[in-house]
Amino acid sequence: MAGTRFTIGSMGANQFDKPKHQGIFFNWYIFTMYMATGISSTLIVYIENSVSWTLGFGICLAANIFA
Repeated sequence: MAGTRFTIGSMGANQFDKPKHQGIFFNWYIFTMYMATGISSTLIVYIENSVSWTLGFGICLAANIFA
């Protein structure tokens, strides 16, 4: 499963004809993936530990529905 994250990014970049546009897409894909990992590893865990588990899971649910 871990290899699919990078495979999907390169397949998504393949939809563009110019290498510059492919690079821009792939850079944004990787940036977004790591930002989401950082947020879910810190902010969501902090909310679940200090505020409530219900709110933390609610935020995760809302993000999945939005995605």
